[in-house]
Amino acid sequence: MEALTVSFEDLTLDFHSLGLHAPGCFICARLIANDGAITIASGYVFTELGFSLAESSNLRFRSQMMTALRKFMEKEGLTQANAAKRLKVSQPRISDLTSGKTSRFSLDTLVNILADASL
Repeated sequence: MEALTVSFEDLTLDFHSLGLHAPGCFICARLIANDGAITIASGYVFTELGFSLAESSNLRFRSQMMTALRKFMEKEGLTQANAAKRLKVSQPRISDLTSGKTSRFSLDTLVNILADASL
């Protein structure tokens, strides 16, 4: 696998949308220490950023499930209110989902929402 270099702007925007970034976070500290870039050699950005293999897998799975749900909502043309009714969650939960706030969803919760979406 060829190594990929990710810029500070690209990575922090992704992590902000995933709800994983906080002021003074180690991700930004590592990026700054590396002149604004991290080289991703393994293909697993979360592992490269220092998460354990278990944490990295969990974050990757949650991100993939949330992306699938966002694509489903877009394909179906659902508003947040309609998506909330269809997926049996509150509208603020849909807002968290569409904002990519990964930290607010467990794997179990996402599996249940995916089931309600018949995905």
